Amino acid sequence: MGSKNSGAKAFFTGLLLLLLGSMSITSTMAATFGGMEQRITCQTTIENLRWSHRIWPKDNISAKPERTQVLSDEQIRTRVEDNMRMEAALSGLYGIQITPEMLQAELNRIGRNTKMPQRLRELYQALGNDPAVLAECVARPGLVQKLLRDNFTRDDRVHQDVRLQAQRELNSPKMGGELNQIILIRSGADAALAKGKGLSGEVILDSEAFDREASRLESNSLPRLRETPNAFVYETLENSTADQLQLKVLSWRKTDFSSWWHGQAASWQPLESSSQSRIAFKMPLISPALANKGSARDYTTQAIGVVGADTWSAPNPPTKRYSHTAIWTGSEMIVWGGTDGVSASVKLNTGGRYDPVTDTWKATTMVGAPSARSAHLAVWDGSRMIVWAGFDGVSNVNTGGRYDPATDSWTPTSTVNAPSPRNSYNGLDVVWTGSKMIVWGGYDGSATLDTGGQYDPVSDTWTATSMVNVPMARNAHSMVWTGTEMLVWSGYTGSVALNSGARYNPSTDTWLAMNSTGAPSARYSPRAVWTGTEMIAWGGYSPTLGHLNTGGRYNPSTNTWQATSMSGVPGIRSHFAMVWTGSEMVLWGGTYN
Repeated sequence: MGSKNSGAKAFFTGLLLLLLGSMSITSTMAATFGGMEQRITCQTTIENLRWSHRIWPKDNISAKPERTQVLSDEQIRTRVEDNMRMEAALSGLYGIQITPEMLQAELNRIGRNTKMPQRLRELYQALGNDPAVLAECVARPGLVQKLLRDNFTRDDRVHQDVRLQAQRELNSPKMGGELNQIILIRSGADAALAKGKGLSGEVILDSEAFDREASRLESNSLPRLRETPNAFVYETLENSTADQLQLKVLSWRKTDFSSWWHGQAASWQPLESSSQSRIAFKMPLISPALANKGSARDYTTQAIGVVGADTWSAPNPPTKRYSHTAIWTGSEMIVWGGTDGVSASVKLNTGGRYDPVTDTWKATTMVGAPSARSAHLAVWDGSRMIVWAGFDGVSNVNTGGRYDPATDSWTPTSTVNAPSPRNSYNGLDVVWTGSKMIVWGGYDGSATLDTGGQYDPVSDTWTATSMVNVPMARNAHSMVWTGTEMLVWSGYTGSVALNSGARYNPSTDTWLAMNSTGAPSARYSPRAVWTGTEMIAWGGYSPTLGHLNTGGRYNPSTNTWQATSMSGVPGIRSHFAMVWTGSEMVLWGGTYN
């Protein structure tokens, strides 16, 4: 009995000493942490963890490379040094110092707002569960970028030349600026306006957003120069009805942050800051909101942003926008391009990477980025986001770029043998095969298309898709990849909706018509997913029936259709989001008016 008590006493004594030792290390780190080498070690740990969660598409031919093959240790060093230069600029230009209280508050926010608590715990563990290390490696870099960008956006010293140019040109006989004719349309007001005519100057808004814009524009009897995060704009309401607003918009783009910082960075020495303070950092509490995950049906909705308040819960988000693209890498969501949510005339070539673990945004660089556009296409190839086509505010384009989130860099896509310029009404006219991006169909500004191409990002080359047995030209259709074939179904020709489709084999460059017997009724803007054996297509819009809540399951092995059940079916809709979980199809949102 005595030996058992002695053993227990020794165990708890050792545990107490271990805990006291940990507290001592934390206190010491809080006083001395902050050197470049320590930050590089931390950032390397974070990048290794992020790469371990990076999605490598199952259809990719090659194996997932090592992190160092995609992001070198030297590039990590450069990234850390750049952030330390930003902190020096933040202090030198705007007199802002990062305090321990600010770091603790940011740690608390991350713990409270994380959307992936299990991964956040994994991150904390990888960094030794040391709150001082977390403050320096997790909280500080994002906080520095957010504060520097926010102050840059409002800095008249940087933007006054553009503002003065806009004021001069507005008062001259020949008004300067970038001219756009914009028509804002209430969603569902007139079916003819939503038939995939392309987005050239037409912007479809839901009723609430339309009424908000109408109130703002109609109350502004004397137009004035208005500053947005991206530009100075001057809007004139030329005509209005209950469901349409016709605008004449002049815009002058501001200097973008990436270009500005590219010229500024070298003039600032890395700031060797440290959290030397008597304040001991506390381990942040992690929100239990998503701690207990269940089946695909057992989920908790957590908003990334609150549209009504015009704010995001996470700091440093991209400016609000629509007709943009978003892809998931396995560790981040990358949003890019689109139409400015403040001024519909301004197309964007900005973007952001959202980390749901820390509930933070990091801007994508604009150095080497494709030209501003909306209604474009984007896919994830395992290491890069490929962006192509779209509408730049004047015409459709057939240019693009490959964005590497590991290095925050862009490489242009070749235009040699690229398909003709076009935009995508629903952003779904693209698939990734494991080695190539295939685009097909769309709208060129005057007609729907039946052409396409295969793009190889490794060789940066295009190969046209065959025109033999090609399906009817269309836009607003659905496309899925089966592992061997691309399935195309439904869409709008420019005059009628379709319920026909075809199967494209990129290996043989051949088309094969899909059986239409038993297929769902003709429609455009449905959504489709691949289950592993079937394509499920559902919802959409019919010019004769309106919005739909019907669908079908297509089996390419038997070339047959089977209707989806109407038992417990969701309400009618189009323009919604739909994904396959591995066992269920989950859909959300959309419009029905």
